[in-house]
Amino acid sequence: MTRLDLISGAQDGFVLSIIVDPEYQGLGVGRKILDLTCELVAKEFAGHYILAEVHKDNYVSQKLFDSSGFNQLQSEGEFLKYFKSL
Repeated sequence: MTRLDLISGAQDGFVLSIIVDPEYQGLGVGRKILDLTCELVAKEFAGHYILAEVHKDNYVSQKLFDSSGFNQLQSEGEFLKYFKSL
């Protein structure tokens, strides 16, 4: 499941959340969801960006965003922030 929330005060950005049922984790479902979401946002909202927050202990999600063209932003606290312009 994907959730996109418009960033408050920024009309050109979305916060992305992806949830994959544990039964389907490790099967490439997260990659497919992320790829399709980025394609849709790029098509429907050209010039927008996506921001994602990943828990510092979630190495699988970090690898997913790193390998999908997202840039890691400077982060504080327990989450890493990833950014991608579309």
